[in-house]
Amino acid sequence: MRSRELEGQYSEFVDFYAKQFFPSPPGDLGAVTSSYFMGVLDALLEDILHWYPALSATLTPENYLSHLQTRINWQVMFYYRIANSLFRDSSDHECLPYLAALMKIITGAEVYYSTTIGPRFMVMHGAGVIVGPRNEIGSSFMIF
Repeated sequence: MRSRELEGQYSEFVDFYAKQFFPSPPGDLGAVTSSYFMGVLDALLEDILHWYPALSATLTPENYLSHLQTRINWQVMFYYRIANSLFRDSSDHECLPYLAALMKIITGAEVYYSTTIGPRFMVMHGAGVIVGPRNEIGSSFMIF
């Protein structure tokens, strides 16, 4: 599958949730999210495959979305990685609070986009997880 098709799928995924919870989300929320998703996809796959090596034979960029839709803990990492990447590019981007709110509403977790988390990050249970702003966390970090 080409990257444009993947971007479209992730744009629809985020836009679907945004329209459920916000009366007027930024019009480019899905597009911004999907373009950043393509940039953090390798990091997301590394996060997951480090902790679930058995998935290496079956988890691909093309089927990641189907896994993402049913795994709340992966959604925490999805929203964090995208929002953090956007924050590093534009710390006052209008989409940042919406991405943070989506993470909190959908997963019950808060991992602030201003926190730096190294590779191989894993959230085992979404609800109740809070990682405050501007922290620095190294690699192979798992939180319950």
